[in-house]
Formats: sequence, structure tokens, C-alpha cells
Amino acid sequence: QFTKMANVPRGGEVEEAFFRTCGACGDYESAEDRLQFLLRPDRLQFLLRPSPRRPHLPMDALNHTLDAAAASSLLEGSQAWKRALELFVRLRRDPGTRPSVPLSPATLEKVTRLAELGGRWDACAKLVMVSADAYGCLVPPEAYDAAIRACYRSQRHALVSALLHRCLSARTAPEEVCVRMGLRSAEEVAAHDGLPSLAVSVLSSSHRSQGPEAEEKKMVALPAKLLDAMSTSTSSSASVSSSWVLSLKLFQGLADNGLPLLPQTYEGAIRTCCLEGRWDAAMRVVSEMKRVDKRSCPTHVLRLILLSRAERAPSVEAARAMCEQSTLLNASRRSLDDESGTPGRSGKMGVHYDLPTYLSLLKCAARLQNWRHFHAIHAEMKRYEIPETYDVTKLLILSAVAQQQWASVVLRFGRWMQTSQFERTRLEESAKSSKQHESLLRTHKADFDMDVPLLHAALYACEQVKSHKQKKRKDAIEGEEQTAVSELFQVAVVVERFVTQCLAGDGSQELLESTGGADAASGDSASFPEWLFVDKATDPHA
Repeated sequence: QFTKMANVPRGGEVEEAFFRTCGACGDYESAEDRLQFLLRPDRLQFLLRPSPRRPHLPMDALNHTLDAAAASSLLEGSQAWKRALELFVRLRRDPGTRPSVPLSPATLEKVTRLAELGGRWDACAKLVMVSADAYGCLVPPEAYDAAIRACYRSQRHALVSALLHRCLSARTAPEEVCVRMGLRSAEEVAAHDGLPSLAVSVLSSSHRSQGPEAEEKKMVALPAKLLDAMSTSTSSSASVSSSWVLSLKLFQGLADNGLPLLPQTYEGAIRTCCLEGRWDAAMRVVSEMKRVDKRSCPTHVLRLILLSRAERAPSVEAARAMCEQSTLLNASRRSLDDESGTPGRSGKMGVHYDLPTYLSLLKCAARLQNWRHFHAIHAEMKRYEIPETYDVTKLLILSAVAQQQWASVVLRFGRWMQTSQFERTRLEESAKSSKQHESLLRTHKADFDMDVPLLHAALYACEQVKSHKQKKRKDAIEGEEQTAVSELFQVAVVVERFVTQCLAGDGSQELLESTGGADAASGDSASFPEWLFVDKATDPHA
């Protein structure tokens, strides 16, 4: 204002000092107004002569404006981050102002920070991953850290692992908080991908080898179309595979840099290795814990390693022998009431395993396709009244698919649908009835989802059941058999409708397909389209 009153032209240093001051004090309104005023000559010059020209915007003016928006967004109820992102997209869309708004590493860092403040994990991922590939821009470590934090808070653990893989491949060191977030996310990814990978491997191997048992039961090879759909459904996590390798790299990075290794740090790496069947790597972490920190391994950690080893045993008998080891047995056995008087498996009164041990035995039998032992273990669980959890239900569906018992697949899937929907409704009603505990009763959609390979298998089972009914109708069956076939057909119709809806909405679970849900669907300009990252591209809707 003083230079205006004195009728003195403002120099570049004055403009830079003005934007720097606005960024320091968080005055986004003044910075945005001045930035728009300085960009007017660029728009007019482009209208008169649309040719390449040199932008005259002061250096770092845009970056200081974004800093002002970030400082202002820390205030409660402020939407400065959203306005700044919309301004950035508009300037990149306008061909007159696009040369003045280059996608430099500093700008990329500021924009990613704004997206993190607004909780836009999808925008953070696109800025870091797409811009690095399409624009060839050097991604600064601060942009990686902001994207990792935003994705972790939104429970996007697969994206966190993918970002850390890129970060380590680019020789960029993430901050300590992001490393510890990555350890947790690697464990979540390993736990989420364990059962789908088992289902694909079991069904693919059963498709390749059809022995005399299959011929005796008149089993036919599963169609290649079904196996391809199941394999494609698990390919979204292929880029973030080997979670145990990432976990060990992050663990070793903390140790090499002299950062504190907490008990949770050791146990997180051990659990990730055990979930992917790398019990030998988990034992190396235990040895490191004893050697460096002089700590004794907790009993529950040793039990987890033994369960992982039993799950990958060469035979079910070997897995049972591993379960009989004293460290595991003392932690997992429980005594029945003396009134029952039921002898245990080993001949002793009231001796049996708990749920995690039985689950490992079931997975071992499923991996070996030893269905006789599989059903014997399940019968033993029912005899001892072990609860049938979601994981057990999924394994039972997998065994029915592998043995081509399509009616069993439909009925078990219908039972899972009924149980999961009831639990979800109960949880939502509990959250609505008590607003005080609403923050504690959050509904996580992944807890009530079925694995995508099993969804494809259930859809194929419904088709087989419907074709079986048509065949029986031609044979003109009557009586109780006709009633049973009609009831099964009704269940198959409901299951088929549910599975079709789940598979239709499964595309939103991909790494970069979702662009922010309701905001993106409503046309929010901060959803970052692809043309934003390439200088020669223009917006097709402009």
C-alpha cells in the first residue's frame, strides 16, 4: 500500500516479501487476491497471442500462497485447504496461467500437505505416484510422508505399503512415524491377503490335478474363466506383495539409524513374517531381540511362530505333532468341566486346543487338500463347541468349492450373509442408540466383507444350482426332493443377487481408482484428473 501511495513501481523483491509474509502469518485471502491480480496479464497475453512465453510471476509466489492456506487450515472449521486445491487445479487447467504454475518438487510438497490436511488420501496418492510417473517430477520426502500419513489415517494399508515400496526404491528416507505406520500396515496387508491367496492356490492346484478321487466323485475341472477371474481379483495386491520383506526392511532401518526398538516393533515384524509363512525369518527377529536388547521372547510370540510353522507343515500329522509341543500346548489347552467326562483326542480327560490352533490345522489341511483330515478337525471343533468364526466359515466354503459341493457352497454362503448382516445391523443400531459411544463403535466395512475369490466361486455355485434345478424339472421329480430343490433354488437366487452387487462395487477397492467418494462424484475440482500432471495435455471439458 505504501508503494501504491508513493506511486513507486513494485519490484520483484517487494512482491516476494509480500507473499512470504502472507505464508508466515496464514493470510490466505490476501495472498490469493494478489496472485490472481498478477496472473491477469498472462491470461490477456494468451488471448492476444497464444504462443509460448515466459511467465513473469514472482518466484515461489504460488508456494507461499499454498503455505498460507496450510497455516489457515489449522484453524477449526477452515476450508482454506479446499479453496487452495481448487485454485491450483484451475490455474493448471487454464492454458494462459499453466506455464506460471509448474509442478516442481516444492509445489508438489505443498499441495500434498494441503491434501493431507483435508483428509484426501486419494489426492495424496495420485500426486505422489501418478506425478512421479507421468510428469517425471522428483518427489520430495515430505510429500511421501504426507501421503503415507493420510493413507494410514484412512485405513488404506495397501497404499501405505505401496508408497513405502516406492519410497525405498527411490532411496528416499521416510520419517520415523511413517516407518512405524508402515510396520503396522504391512501386518494388515499380510493378514488381509492370506486367505484369498490360499483360496487361489488351492483351487488352481485342484484344477491342474484331478486324481482318481475326483473321478470317483464325478468331479470336473473348474472352468478356466472362473480361475482367471479369481486370479485377477488378487492381482490388485500383487504390487504390494512380500509384506514380510518390507517389514524387515523397515525394522532394519530403525535399528541401523539408532532409533528405539520397542516391544511392539519386534512383535509387528514377527507377526507379519508369521502371517506370510516365513517363520524362519520370524525366528531371526527373535534372535536379534535376545542378542541386542537382552529380552526374552514372550510366550504368545513363540506360540504364534509355532502356529505359523504348523500351518505350513508337510502333513497334517506333522502339524498335530508341532501343536503338541509344550510351549504351545500349555498355552492352548483348556480343561473341560468334570461333568462332561468326554475324553480328549490324545486319550486324556478333557484335553483339546483353542480356536487359533484349530484354525492353523484347518489351513494346513486345506493347503494340502487333505479334506478327510479337514472334516475330522472341523468335527472335533464342533464336539468341543469351538465357535465358528468368519475365518472358519470361509475355509468351509473353500473346502466345499474344492470338492465341488455346490449346494453346500450356497447354503454356507447364505448362512454367512445372514450372520454378517445381523452383526452389522446390531453394531449400527448400538452406535445410533448411544451418541456418547458413537466414536467407539465405528463400522469397518472390511470386517464384514467376503474375499473376492470366494465371491466368484459362490457366483459359479449359484449357476450350477440353478442349472441343476432345470435338469430336475425335466426329470419331473416329485415329493420331498422337489421341495428341497426349490428351497435351495430360492437361496441361490438371493446369494446370486448379493454376490453380483458385491462384485459390481469391488472396483472401488483398487489402489487408485477411487477419487474421494462423494466429493469426487459431486464434481469436486480437487479430485486431480490425469491431465493435471502433463504440461502438453489440456482438459477435455474446458
